[in-house]
Amino acid sequence: MKKWFAAALMAALAVFVLAGCSGSEADDKGEESPTEATETPAPQKEVRYAPYFTAEPFEASGVVWVAGDSIASPHDDNEYEVPISGWGEYLADYMNADAVVHNEARSGRSSKSYIKENNYKEIRKNLAYGDYLLIAFGLNDEKQEDTRLYTDPSGDSSTEESFAWYLKEKYIEPALEVGAEPVLLSPVVRATYEDGKLTEQTQVAYKEAIEKLVEEYAQKGIDLYYIDLYGITDDWFEELGYEKVRGLHGIDNEGKDDTTHFSAEGAQQLAEKIAEEIKNQQMELSAFMK
Repeated sequence: MKKWFAAALMAALAVFVLAGCSGSEADDKGEESPTEATETPAPQKEVRYAPYFTAEPFEASGVVWVAGDSIASPHDDNEYEVPISGWGEYLADYMNADAVVHNEARSGRSSKSYIKENNYKEIRKNLAYGDYLLIAFGLNDEKQEDTRLYTDPSGDSSTEESFAWYLKEKYIEPALEVGAEPVLLSPVVRATYEDGKLTEQTQVAYKEAIEKLVEEYAQKGIDLYYIDLYGITDDWFEELGYEKVRGLHGIDNEGKDDTTHFSAEGAQQLAEKIAEEIKNQQMELSAFMK
């Protein structure tokens, strides 16, 4: 028993000495026990699925279709002193060589009248999985005196022939049904000034109708992309001031300012802002942006 007790005592003493030495080394160095530094992982964008195609993650094809009015459309034959241009003519400048932009926007169209155009038929025929459809209407939809153009901004998407109904039935749903990504853009601010300040804007109801439609889809679990061109141009114009904003717009052949349509410089800058918003919202299309 004594031998056993002596051996146990020696073993305990050895453990104590080793532990003391280990602690002394740390004390001698003036260091605490090392702890591994942990970095906070960067937030990852949630994987996105085409709403009606949930078997695999959505991947952008790099093909962009533009459906809209004169703010986006080509203006090849205008004879203005300062010719007007559409942002759809310049969007490709901010995308890489693998991207393709089909600018099918046309001047003077509304969400209602555009569906009768061959350009609309071209989109419906060719829009495919992974494509993006940029939808930009609202300025001509408010022309209540023209029944070919006018759509009611107060009705929701179940109100037949309202602005929201046209956007949903003729643009958003056809895109989702083929696995394409619809992107809604609100109408721009008109550069109409009085005493150096922007006048009241009549197209606000169409911006609000778009936002309500986006919320309606969100309640169904479908997150639509939305670029608020109204808000973007409102902030932009306020920052620049009246004289500089005039320089972003066309001047007709009688020397009159065009307060709605952009010059080539203005349209190009607007296209750049749209490209920035595509990247800011981390759309899958960002992979094709410069």
